Amino acid sequence: MQESQSTIQAVLDDTHFSKKRMQEFETVLKAVFAGTSAVTGDYFFQSLVEHLATAMGYQYALVGEVIGSEKNIIKTMAVWANGQQADNFTYDLKGTPCDNVVNNQGACYYGSEVTKQFPEDLILVDMGVESYMGVPVFNLQEDLLGILVVLDVNPILESSVARPILTLFAARAGAEMTRLNSEKQLRHSLHEKETLLQELHHRVKNNLQIISSLVNIQSRKVKDSSFKSMLKETNARIRSIALIHERLYQSHDLTKLSFDEYIMSLIQEIKRVLREDSQNVKVVTHLEHHDMSVETAVPCGLILTELLSNALKYAFPDKEKGLVTIRFSKLSDENFELTISDDGVGMPDGVNPQKTESTGLNLVYNLVKSQLHGTIKEECNHGASFTICFKELSYKNRMLSENS
Repeated sequence: MQESQSTIQAVLDDTHFSKKRMQEFETVLKAVFAGTSAVTGDYFFQSLVEHLATAMGYQYALVGEVIGSEKNIIKTMAVWANGQQADNFTYDLKGTPCDNVVNNQGACYYGSEVTKQFPEDLILVDMGVESYMGVPVFNLQEDLLGILVVLDVNPILESSVARPILTLFAARAGAEMTRLNSEKQLRHSLHEKETLLQELHHRVKNNLQIISSLVNIQSRKVKDSSFKSMLKETNARIRSIALIHERLYQSHDLTKLSFDEYIMSLIQEIKRVLREDSQNVKVVTHLEHHDMSVETAVPCGLILTELLSNALKYAFPDKEKGLVTIRFSKLSDENFELTISDDGVGMPDGVNPQKTESTGLNLVYNLVKSQLHGTIKEECNHGASFTICFKELSYKNRMLSENS
């Protein structure tokens, strides 16, 4: 508001008005300002040309941006003609009064017979206009951005309020053009970064799939059952991370993924890798929908991989029929709970899950405490159950935690 007031004052200081013209100026100013103050973007330019033409009683008004490497082309952003919005168009400046506005970077006024002075300007000829007044549009650095023009089928008196009004609202148009250009550049930059990030997820996924394939090929050549089992577990861990990057690559949001859908995909992947152990085991899910950050989804995916793999491999000896239940729920705005339970044989007597030599369980407890900064509760009666409570992490929070 302060900037608008200073612009108005500068225009008034440069203009000598009679009392009648001052009243006319104030009336037009209020009308145009009221019609344009609450709108932005394309709507602002449409409102600007409409209210300029209507308030000043002119048949035509247009605002356009200067384009081309030589600044010799005008592309209109809004056109008011004969009481309504008209289609935008692009035209060459050569042989037009707008050429003088751009080249001189100042206001140009042709009170009458403008088409006789610019017979090559076929647009003016087609409009049948008699008079023209145009002013340049600048940004704060005084770089030329475009023009603001009014035209009419009748003469425009040089003493009218057209010039100061156009000068005033050209400043407002310049600010809006600058904002839109900045917004366009930001969108373009954001799109480039999103494309790069998407490509990164795609390449990480492909690289992990290559590693997974190499591990899988190696496991087929191994005869030692314990070593073969270890390679399978390693492959499942690799696939759990690759799956995250695959889903992110396919997602519109490259920082979050639907965690419930990810869990379902991960279950299918683990059952595929461990198909010999999972043939008679039914996996039931109770999952709430939540878009989880990558920072949280990666450790949760590894935890789920370890616990589900353990259940499929060890909870049901002799390939017995069994049930594994996976629950995910949101306890509050920040707190989540993930439970993996089975109705199998449970942990052997006297075994403390937190002190076992199992690489998988050690990884689970380490991920819960050091990555998620959460808690884990285990129950080994009538099967095994692990409940993990945690908060969703952001990249910033994780970095702070690692540095503390």
